[in-house]
Amino acid sequence: MVPKSATIHVQCRPLLNEAKAIVGHVWHILSASEDPAEGFARFWLHENFSDQLKQGKHFIVLPQSWQVESLLANIEQANDLVICVGPHDNHNPALLHLAKAARLKGAELALIDFDASDDAWQLLSVVQYVKLAIKQTSAESVTRLKQANITLVASGVADEGDFQQAKQAGCRWFEGYFFTQPLLTGSNDKVNKASLLRVLAQLNDPNVALHHLAEVIGQDVTLTLQLMTALNSAAMALPQPVHSLFDAVQFLGTKRLSFWVSVLMLSQMKDAPPVLLYTALARARFLETLAEMGVNKNKKDAWFLTGLFSTLDAFLHLPMVEALEGMPLADDIVDALVRGIGDMGHALALALTLEGVGATVDLNFEALDVCSLSMLYVESTSWAYGVWSQ
Repeated sequence: MVPKSATIHVQCRPLLNEAKAIVGHVWHILSASEDPAEGFARFWLHENFSDQLKQGKHFIVLPQSWQVESLLANIEQANDLVICVGPHDNHNPALLHLAKAARLKGAELALIDFDASDDAWQLLSVVQYVKLAIKQTSAESVTRLKQANITLVASGVADEGDFQQAKQAGCRWFEGYFFTQPLLTGSNDKVNKASLLRVLAQLNDPNVALHHLAEVIGQDVTLTLQLMTALNSAAMALPQPVHSLFDAVQFLGTKRLSFWVSVLMLSQMKDAPPVLLYTALARARFLETLAEMGVNKNKKDAWFLTGLFSTLDAFLHLPMVEALEGMPLADDIVDALVRGIGDMGHALALALTLEGVGATVDLNFEALDVCSLSMLYVESTSWAYGVWSQ
């Protein structure tokens, strides 16, 4: 863990391409320290954070007061790193030096909060990306940016309409609440989906019989095939290949098998953004880890399930209270998901804060400080990415 003196707070959001596949992340690095350089250096060099940055393209948004040159000094090469600058940073005499140093390291620069000001246009000679809100940017500005051979990244994507508008405007990558906490819309097939999720909840019942699990899975040929493929992957590290549902149940037991069935069934929701599954996995892992590190070790499965179900409303296009209707879930899980109360509700609020979604809460939990919680979420996103991308 990073020392408590490093008061670093990280917000992480996935970065998607035109097919809504994850291509990287946008990291908002915040700090309450007046002189954060030393603490951030320790944070940056943390092995799990470094591992996360090896997967995809990563936009790093830093506090304006930070000297980014000190960041680059800690990196041997940064081929997938994009350092973000503001539209008025060209008044900083160190900016051109930073751009040159970043390029030598393999990093790139992105202009964020694009406002079409003279300062913003002057920065186009040193940046490779422009991050902009399409609804707040004129068509003339978008055309001019594309003519400058700048890669456009849409920010603030709130719904499908925003996504399609940004896509048609020529944006290549996308970031926004739509991919982690999308707005609910009506759906004509919500009954079938709700039934599917009720089966999922039954599979997460710790008292379910093994033969019943195999029977439920066997009723869906596609699900069976997907599960067998996942179980035989190297990531599962099983003692021998799985050839039948009986083998799967015997090797894994109810809890581990239920997890994989849950993931695969959620992934079959074809009209939901695939990143919803990734978000659910990251939250589930984060909550599970918090339970393991605190006084709720014996409830870690319930904490994991709470995180996994935290995007059900978006999957089903239903309010959470309706999405959970009829599911055999414990009261404390329902309280956390619907009302945000209890220890699990607090833990879920921490995850949302670290994603920059909705209202924020103070980042502390039992003996863990803001920096420790940030690192736990970083590790959870890395784990989720590994599972999601199999």
